[in-house]
Amino acid sequence: TEKVEKVQELEEVAGEEPTSPKFQGSRSKREKRAASYRLEEGEELFYPENHCVGILLIRPDGTFAYAHEGSVKFSEGVSGNWSRTAGMEDAIDLLPTSFGHCYEDVVKERNITDMRLTILLRRNQVDENGRFLCALSEEFRGRFTWIDPASDVASDTTWVQGAGAPEQLGEPASPKVPSRRKQTARSSIGRREKRAYTYRAAQKERVLCLESYSTGSLLLRPNGQFSYVHDASARFSDGMQGTWTSLPSNRVELEPTTIGWCYKGKLEERNVLGNKITILIHEDRFDASGREVSVLPEELQFVPNWLYPADYDFGDDASQEDEPMSPKIQVRKREVEKRACRYAPTSAEQLYSPVSRPSGMLLLRPDHSFAYVHDSQARFSEGVQGKWREEHDGEVELRPGSFGWCYQESFDESEILNSCHTVHIHRGQTNDQGKMFCSFPEELTRRLSWLD
Repeated sequence: TEKVEKVQELEEVAGEEPTSPKFQGSRSKREKRAASYRLEEGEELFYPENHCVGILLIRPDGTFAYAHEGSVKFSEGVSGNWSRTAGMEDAIDLLPTSFGHCYEDVVKERNITDMRLTILLRRNQVDENGRFLCALSEEFRGRFTWIDPASDVASDTTWVQGAGAPEQLGEPASPKVPSRRKQTARSSIGRREKRAYTYRAAQKERVLCLESYSTGSLLLRPNGQFSYVHDASARFSDGMQGTWTSLPSNRVELEPTTIGWCYKGKLEERNVLGNKITILIHEDRFDASGREVSVLPEELQFVPNWLYPADYDFGDDASQEDEPMSPKIQVRKREVEKRACRYAPTSAEQLYSPVSRPSGMLLLRPDHSFAYVHDSQARFSEGVQGKWREEHDGEVELRPGSFGWCYQESFDESEILNSCHTVHIHRGQTNDQGKMFCSFPEELTRRLSWLD
């Protein structure tokens, strides 16, 4: 149970902006990622057999929404209407009417809105996680569809001219569907290498997943070589390569020898190469994609390593323009803005902690600009910014001019930008933590405001 809770915690962190807490205003209605969506009465979720990371939402009012990955929001995917397929039991027709951020500038509109799909609902078939499966009807298998936009079977797909690495516009946490390029990663015989999640194992090859990190995919070859990708939407050639040795009791020892595109520039080779890891294979357990399930040693479970990089943030890398479809492994960013709790003010800056809200922090700069966060775990750029002036000794008026991520969708713009407040700062006086403190007017401590 503890392991499951830890996995859920990591998944929520990966999908919902882990770095800074949202202001929990009374009207916060931020849309959840598809993977953490909570069903309302009459709604159903299905997972495509041919694209196990996608999620299809069927609503009782005859509408549907589809997300090609669980880490995106349904509003950013494909939406439309559904109806029951005539003459077929447990089958529906999906007619798209619109699509969102993840498909914009990548696939031409007619390749979505003109493509009516028939879906078979497997209400009597679930995966190991108890999720209902669905499948494309026979006529749509083996060709491009918006259900599986990364499929390599589509050679006749019309993509937006010049679509390269998807730009991250406005919503960095939601990945675009991968844009297609004509000359990338082709083998010596001219065939495109498939993504790990569509890879078909050759004779005596074995494809496995980790119980604690099902996103990754491990390929064991009969010649003692292995390939590993931290994300199944990458190609095996872009991941980790090495040798494997069979050990007693269904255990396998993995020793990396080279690293591919997804790891280069993200992990230092000296920390990876030769770093052996032993896994246990459950030969009688399989996931929804038919992969054998393997388990890390207990001391390595949920601990960052080259098999389990889930504790890291995605690194922005300009080289993504060269290979937009294979995700880089997650890395800790080095030169990023510090959280307010770790901020070191200059000699001319003043940092205060509110008496009635100790978790908040107010920064007054010498140029008479200020920044305020309701929670010191956030960054000042994600809170409220503006100008300040000292009306009387210790009485400082705060006039907001903008606000960041922590307040977006929780407050209306007018509730912040039109609300100037005066606070009393206590220069030279410190609280129990050694911080200078400020106090709010009594009226602000009894009602909702951007300060508290």
